[in-house]
Amino acid sequence: MDNGEAASTINPGALADLEELGSSPGFMDKLIGVFVADNGTLVAKMESALSRRDVGEFRSHVDAMRGSAASIGAERLTGYCRDVGRLTDAEIRLQGPLLLKSLRGELATTRDALERYLQGRKKPPG
Repeated sequence: MDNGEAASTINPGALADLEELGSSPGFMDKLIGVFVADNGTLVAKMESALSRRDVGEFRSHVDAMRGSAASIGAERLTGYCRDVGRLTDAEIRLQGPLLLKSLRGELATTRDALERYLQGRKKPPG
C-alpha cells in the first residue's frame, strides 16, 4: 500500500490530535491496541447476531464500530460501516456473510495502516 492509499485508510491528522492528548509515550500504542482488540470483538458479535438473524443487534455493533473508527481517524472503515448501516434489513440478511468478510478485510487494512503509522513514529529522523 502506498502513502496515498494509507492516507485514505486513516487520517494522520486525527491520529496526531489524539497523540497530543496522550499522557505517556506508549499512549498511541495502547490506544491502537485497544481499538484493534475491541473491533475484533465487535466482528465476532456481529457474526453471532447474524447467525441468530438479529439484524437490530448487528446494526448496533456496526454503529459501535463506526463510532470507534471515526474517533481514531479510520476514515475508510468509518465510511464502510456507514454504508452497511444504510442497507435494509433484508439486504443485511441476504448479504450477511459477504458483509462480515468485507468488514474483516476493512478492519485488517485499518490495523495494518495504524501499525505502519506507529512504526513511522518510531523511526529515527534521516
